[in-house]
Order: sequence, then C-alpha cells, then structure tokens
Amino acid sequence: MPNSKSGISIVVKIIFLLSIIIIIASGLILFDVFHEKDSNESYYFNNISFDYPADWEIGDNSNFDVTLEDLTNANALNIKKIDSEGYSLDIIAENISRESTGFDSVFMYKNITSVNNQRAYDIGAKLNVDGGYYTRMLVFLDENELYIFVFTCDNLEDLNSDYEVIKNSIKIK
Repeated sequence: MPNSKSGISIVVKIIFLLSIIIIIASGLILFDVFHEKDSNESYYFNNISFDYPADWEIGDNSNFDVTLEDLTNANALNIKKIDSEGYSLDIIAENISRESTGFDSVFMYKNITSVNNQRAYDIGAKLNVDGGYYTRMLVFLDENELYIFVFTCDNLEDLNSDYEVIKNSIKIK
C-alpha cells in the first residue's frame, strides 16, 4: 500500500508542476502579444518623425526613400518624398486617385484628413495582385515637399490599425 500512495504523490506533483509551467508560459505569451502591440519605435526622416510598431523592420526598396515592413503580417509602409513642382495638394490627390484605378487595382475612396494639423488626403485602393492587397495612401505637403506614405497589407483591419498609429504620430518640424 505505501507504493500506491507514493505513486499518487508523484502524479500530483507532476500535475502541479505542469500546471505551473502552463500558467507561466501563458503569461509570457500574453505579455509578448500585448507588449508588442503597445510598443512603438520612432523613425526620423528629413524634417518629419513618426512612430511605427516595434515589431516592424527597416526594409529595402529602391523605389522609395523609406521602407518599413512587418514580415509576420505582410504589412508594409513605403514613403516617397518629392518636389511638388508647385502643384496644389488637391490636384496631386486627384491625380493619385485617378491613377489608383487601373488594370490590377480598384479605387476605393479619397478623404480629406490632417497630419500634424495640416491638410492631407487619405486615398484607398484594392490591388488585385497575388490574391489581393489593400493600399492606403497618406498624402501631404510640407512647403513644396510632397510626402506620400503608402501602406499595403492583405488584411484591411491590420492596415487600418497600423495606419492610425503612424498617421497620428507624425510630427513635422
């Protein structure tokens, strides 16, 4: 009989140990999930700065001045700065909207918004490439410099969340 009591005691200890391990692992996973979503990095580019999710990486795309990527969710932000050549923001936004409709893309919307208390445009399109991507462009002027932030993602909810974090943190110096 002492053997069966000892066997039960070992089983209870193993179950207790496994329970502790599961609780600790769950806590670490939850901490990691919430920690990553709540933390941001800052990026400085010319005379602007903005925050972006800490789990994104700086990428390389020779067509843009800045590329940031979330490799786990296929999110990307590409930034291009160009001389506006004297064109107004309204004309530039209209041209971008018109060019957003083409063979592999469908224009979705063009809305007026603001960046750092300056007028800006939020332009959305659906790209029918590789199963479909959404793109959201944030377009604004600072003096004669035109900034185009191009967000792309295959999940519209993820795209909108990342867009808001970055847009709301942009500071023009």
